[in-house]
Amino acid sequence: MTLRRLSRAVAVLCLLVMPLQAESTIGFRQLCSTTPVAVQRGKKTTINVRSNYTLDGSYKVFFDRPGIKMKCLETKPKPAPHQGRGTPGTPFRFEADVPANQPLG
Repeated sequence: MTLRRLSRAVAVLCLLVMPLQAESTIGFRQLCSTTPVAVQRGKKTTINVRSNYTLDGSYKVFFDRPGIKMKCLETKPKPAPHQGRGTPGTPFRFEADVPANQPLG
């Protein structure tokens, strides 16, 4: 009876631990900071974006208003190992092109 109870306890423990291990290896990209925080209308500006993981393979930047265009300036893949909480992240350079008639905001 004790061996049977022990085997059930081990099976239940394995089922509970497996999702925790799988969850801890899956990360999501998080933008930690951007500088500068504003750009001038009618100009092209280089923006540094810091991320907790690599942005390699990123293909589009979305804005809440149409007209602004942004492209990645990194020409080679850039490793960005996750370094834990409280780190500034790995910098990636982008170029923002803001039309002269872009609404404020």
